[in-house]
Amino acid sequence: MRAGIKGKSIALVAPAQAGDNAATPGSLIVTARLADCRRPVRLKLDSGSNAPFLYNTSDCVTPEEFQGASLQGRATNGAQRTFRALSPQNVKIGSVEISGVSFVTLAGAREDSRTSDYDGLLTVRLFKRVFVNHADHFAVLEPW
Repeated sequence: MRAGIKGKSIALVAPAQAGDNAATPGSLIVTARLADCRRPVRLKLDSGSNAPFLYNTSDCVTPEEFQGASLQGRATNGAQRTFRALSPQNVKIGSVEISGVSFVTLAGAREDSRTSDYDGLLTVRLFKRVFVNHADHFAVLEPW
């Protein structure tokens, strides 16, 4: 199957071992660079999300970027939440580059302690194919 996927191997980041908010074993976490972030971010590849999401935006977004339109929705616990779409980002994961990725974040939440293992979610729908080798801790991401 690996032979049919084009691209270089990208190391998977190992999640923390324990804690209430630790990622589950086998979580697919990669290190990425976002154009507007001062530091690399850890993004969990997620087949269940329909949009890229950032939990902690304090190193990535200036307060002016939160002035745009907001979206209303319900969190998984049923609570009404306000979300904001951030300006499109160029994302680089290893040698893979994706332009114009629009992340969503909670309005008013600059830092969120939801998890210490990763900074956000990246939907796998951004890729044509994803190959994961759990034994050797890498993934190959083939963009569209």
